[in-house]
Amino acid sequence: MITKFVLKNLHCEACGKVSQMKIKKIEGVTNVHINQHGKEADGEINAVREITLAEIQGALSDTEYTVSAA
Repeated sequence: MITKFVLKNLHCEACGKVSQMKIKKIEGVTNVHINQHGKEADGEINAVREITLAEIQGALSDTEYTVSAA
């Protein structure tokens, strides 16, 4: 299943890499692609099950990044 989302409040390229690593830890996620442009990024998750926005936000709970629907 593919889940698309938007990340906000990213400060630099490292923010995109950190968010990608954290999201990959969600159970069932097989691949994460983050396309960062400034302080926002378009994201896409490939997973063996549906991944909710709440799960993504939970994986990023110790960051300033926010998640919304694409």
